[in-house]
Amino acid sequence: MPDFLINALWASLGVALLAGPIGCLMVFNRVACLGDTLAHGAILGLSLGLMMHMEPMLTLAVVTVAWVGLLGFLNKDGTVSTDSAMAFLTHSSLAVSIVLFTFVPVGASNLMEAFIGNILTVGREDIFLIYAMDGVFGVILLWGWKKWILIAVHPDLAAAQNMNVPFLRMLFLMMIGLFIAFSIKMMGALLVPAFLIIPALAARPFAKTPEQMAFGAGLLAILSAIAGLFASYEWDTPSGPMMVCTAVAFYGVLMIFKQMLRIKRLSCFKRNQKETS
Repeated sequence: MPDFLINALWASLGVALLAGPIGCLMVFNRVACLGDTLAHGAILGLSLGLMMHMEPMLTLAVVTVAWVGLLGFLNKDGTVSTDSAMAFLTHSSLAVSIVLFTFVPVGASNLMEAFIGNILTVGREDIFLIYAMDGVFGVILLWGWKKWILIAVHPDLAAAQNMNVPFLRMLFLMMIGLFIAFSIKMMGALLVPAFLIIPALAARPFAKTPEQMAFGAGLLAILSAIAGLFASYEWDTPSGPMMVCTAVAFYGVLMIFKQMLRIKRLSCFKRNQKETS
């Protein structure tokens, strides 16, 4: 197996490990569309870094954190709704980013890589950064998992238990934004949000608890990453989009399986009713 494919495999596994549980929390808290807003903010950070000849990962992180803060500021007094604030930040950052990329040497190729990523170019430093992110965010998830679940289900009860709900929500948004920023090189800004949400949606109908859903989503993300990566290598297609397509395929198969189970249970129920009558 070529070295670049081994690096890509380790990188995709590192991204998939966190994609499942973070995506589940996004679904629970009804902020699935927030990923697109933060992803476009990350593109803006990347374009600024390339234009000013700075470290792209630094500007990615700074602009992402600033975007989370700006989203909270716009929504703070209630005059701007959350969806309106997200739409404003998404479209404005995309427009500014495209303009800035025109001032970057080989800007078109950089822009395309920012959109769909190129996991086959990751090196050992990128892999180290991904697993360092896994370690830090994994600890934060273990600490805040039940708190974020309670906030999603009953925010008033969370506040009554003396939880700092605004701080916890801001911390959660920061974690999503930084996860997307650090994953852009692997999957691109257009695809990382999809890789967060699709495995979570696929696991939800089969889970009885949030923990089961997170485990199932994580497993589906890992399987999608591995299968999509090798399929892209075999068929010479872009790796990031192929991983998302694989996740969509898993979702479709699981939904068909779920529907078949429902039909089978319904037929068994009707048969039992006839026998008892």
